[in-house]
Amino acid sequence: MSNTLSAICQSADRSLTFPELEPCTGEEASDLAAVIEYVYQFCKNNAQAPEGGLYITYDYDFSQKNIHIRTATDLPKKKVTRLSTSSYIHQESKQCVAREWVFDFDGKTEKYYTPRMALFPPVKYFTGMELEIRSPHGENLAGPRPEVVWDHWDSHDTEINNDVNTYITKIHPKIVECVEKIGQISPQKRLTILDIGGGRGRLAEKILEKLPEKVKEMVILDKSTSAYKAARQVVRKFPEQLKVKQMDVVEEKLTQEADVVILSGVLQHTVLSLSNAQAVLINCHSILRNGGYLIIASRADAIFTAYSFEQLNLKVLNKTLSYPSTEKPERSFRTHSFYVLQKTG
Repeated sequence: MSNTLSAICQSADRSLTFPELEPCTGEEASDLAAVIEYVYQFCKNNAQAPEGGLYITYDYDFSQKNIHIRTATDLPKKKVTRLSTSSYIHQESKQCVAREWVFDFDGKTEKYYTPRMALFPPVKYFTGMELEIRSPHGENLAGPRPEVVWDHWDSHDTEINNDVNTYITKIHPKIVECVEKIGQISPQKRLTILDIGGGRGRLAEKILEKLPEKVKEMVILDKSTSAYKAARQVVRKFPEQLKVKQMDVVEEKLTQEADVVILSGVLQHTVLSLSNAQAVLINCHSILRNGGYLIIASRADAIFTAYSFEQLNLKVLNKTLSYPSTEKPERSFRTHSFYVLQKTG
């Protein structure tokens, strides 16, 4: 690869990685280090035996940050390169009863189990590539999460409740932003986009309103009858570019190649089982053009992690989306899984 082409590819990668909400330099880095050191000392002083069952894990990557903490009074500070924290819940009460903490000091790890604690590294200091949420495929002590009943999902999608509002106000605008940046990476190309589980066409409408000149064709695919009928109304606004098709991508094979495939609110535990989610992912991968992009966003726990995507030759460009919280004032930020992937082979 030429130096010029390599520089272009690296620039494209960076443009599709969400930046920190606040820069982590100087005083901010010191504040972050102080939080990590406090957590570490809490772990040392409150270590206990494992209790409960694994529920969810947050992985923080410090490799690009200059974070050093003191682990003992008579030792120099150590550089923290990674931190993972997992919640463990009680089988009957379904309440968090313990946490696991894994500190990585340049390849040397220390693991602790502690009582529940609510202090975490502030997500505002991490890019979308430096934080990842992992869940054990729904087979945890909270109980396997059943697939959604589609009639219920249809009515749910009609109402502007917290779930839907998060997609409308937070997740969808970021997807539109990603599609716009993908268009800028290949300025001479008009994109073919598939919106899998596109529902009533809210996202497709936003993309075509914002980027009409960048979209050659956009197709909404959804198994819901009521969503299909509602999306047909959106087609009337963009008859030359927008199509809608009623189909079940778990059972039916996709055939149309695409430059961008969007799975918003689809590959999550509240919608699909692990086996069906795997079928959908393989189906989408099969029709994604080489060099094309897959955008997978979910408000609920995502089913797959970066490692799973990399096994399919999908380069991970982003993992999470964080934003200021308005729902819970006591928590300043919320974070959801938001993967931006590029097919490399």
